[in-house]
This record gives sequence, structure tokens and C-alpha cells, in this order.
Amino acid sequence: MKAYRTDLEEIDLEVLWFQVCPFKSKRPLLMTGIYRPPNAKADLDHRLAENIERACSPNMETILLGDMNLDPSKKSF
Repeated sequence: MKAYRTDLEEIDLEVLWFQVCPFKSKRPLLMTGIYRPPNAKADLDHRLAENIERACSPNMETILLGDMNLDPSKKSF
């Protein structure tokens, strides 16, 4: 079973959220595909973080996949 979670979408964020229930599992997973452009501004980063926090649930394992374009050498977000 899989369900596209449009309730977690936001304008200007390139994220897709899916709720899946693996075969023979009683516990669903929440999966997302994220694209963050390399030139993203801080306000977009904060909105993305808020979107992820809002989507995470203590009752559901969450898996984040995608291209975040984060530079670990920078001390910013």
C-alpha cells in the first residue's frame, strides 16, 4: 500500500511525501524525496526544516532521500 501525502506539500519546496506499508509489515513508513538547489537561501532552508519536522511522527519511521546540496565546510544551516 502507498499513498501520496499532498497534505505535506508546500509551495516553492521541491519535496514529495509518500506513506508506504512494506509487504507483510503492520507499521507504515513515511518517505520523502527532496531537492534543495545549491543556491537556496536561509529562508528556504528554514521552511524545509519546518516541513520535515511537521511531517515526522513518533508513530512512523521517516526516511529522507534526495539531493540536499549541503556544504559541510560551511557553518551556516
